[in-house]
Amino acid sequence: LRRASPQSVHAMSPLNEARQRWRVRLEGAGLLDALSGVLAACEVQGTASVDAAVLAEAAADVTSRFIVRLLGFTPAACATRGPSLRSHMASAAGRMSAWKGSSAAGANAAPVSSAVDPVPQASPRLRSCVQAAVEGSEAIPCALSPSARSLGTILGLAMARRTVSSVALLIDLDGTMYSPQGLLPGAAALYERLVSSHIPFVFLSNTGAKARQGVSDKLSREPFLLPGPAVDANRHVWTAADAQVQWMVDKVPRGARVLVVSGASNEFWRSMLEHRAPELVSTWTIRTSLSEAQAKRWAATAAMHSRSDQGAVFVAFFLDGSLASSVDPCTGEQGYTDWSFDVIKKASYLLMHGANFVYTADDSFNPSADPEYPGLVWPLPGPGMFAAMMRKVMYPHSLDKLHCVGKGGAAGCEYMMGKALAMLRAQGFTGGHARVLMVGDRFDTDIRA
Repeated sequence: LRRASPQSVHAMSPLNEARQRWRVRLEGAGLLDALSGVLAACEVQGTASVDAAVLAEAAADVTSRFIVRLLGFTPAACATRGPSLRSHMASAAGRMSAWKGSSAAGANAAPVSSAVDPVPQASPRLRSCVQAAVEGSEAIPCALSPSARSLGTILGLAMARRTVSSVALLIDLDGTMYSPQGLLPGAAALYERLVSSHIPFVFLSNTGAKARQGVSDKLSREPFLLPGPAVDANRHVWTAADAQVQWMVDKVPRGARVLVVSGASNEFWRSMLEHRAPELVSTWTIRTSLSEAQAKRWAATAAMHSRSDQGAVFVAFFLDGSLASSVDPCTGEQGYTDWSFDVIKKASYLLMHGANFVYTADDSFNPSADPEYPGLVWPLPGPGMFAAMMRKVMYPHSLDKLHCVGKGGAAGCEYMMGKALAMLRAQGFTGGHARVLMVGDRFDTDIRA
């Protein structure tokens, strides 16, 4: 408002000290942040004429007794801190009520005279912005004075939606939203709150056995069905499998040899790779199983070209723990169906001699339950357990060729967390990294990330 009416700045100078005291208190209470969030959600932020933070400060100036109550001061105490400020707050509150089309506040409020009017006749565009901000909630506490009713509407809406742009959530799935038996308590209520409050969020999963669409499909069926609108895979889901596909498209050179050890029988990873970079992937030699002689030839090639892209060899894990048979693209035969000495031996041949190792996650195990033993957790070997074996083979000469793209991994900083933050921005999140809440059940992956 001050920017829209520069001529009013000098007229407000007697209030500067009081305004500054209020501003400090409001920032401490988080109210300016809350108002900025709801106004940004109303698409005020970014307009040419009004900045969301400036408009939030203007709205905060008219809070009067409502903010007084939130801050723990009595109206009388407030009056001693600046009668002029209180007067123009009440005056502006009445005006905002009029913009909303409700004359209750202005009609019931006692007439207030003030020599200072920092809210001159507003433009239609600004009026529409404020009207959009105050729409949506009539549940104002009856204890509030009439002059605070319209502000109560704004703040009630702001506090209910304060996370719209100022806070965002990254949420793990397995062990956080659901277990193998179904949704965990509170998961459905959390999702409903996220959707109804327009809180930016991304379901961020370290699964290497399914892509984002597979996760969305899972959340649309019992016993994992989330209430309300279906989860938009492109907007709200990202998995370690998605991240690894993108990493491979970016990092695996033309003509590379790639051994894929997969935990999914539908070869979703191959379809994703071919969709992302069909011409590049067509130059790769992709195998899901190798004979003894083939594994040794690949290992020799890796040793010969360990420091160049020519003849590069990669071992890629797309799994959550267990293996599922994938048809080998070259032979048409079934690939590895379960962990065995043969699988570990041939992968070790390659990695010992300089092949790159890329895997989806460091989760050492996946928790499971048995109703016969309530209260006990049964660990199912996870990708991190098998990756640890591969690291032993690579130590110490080839650790620079080790790439974990999931939460908690070095490559995951860009391909997992960086992507998730970009998805939050696309949903309207405008805060910094410190305003992103990570919700998960593992310190070594979720919280470390």
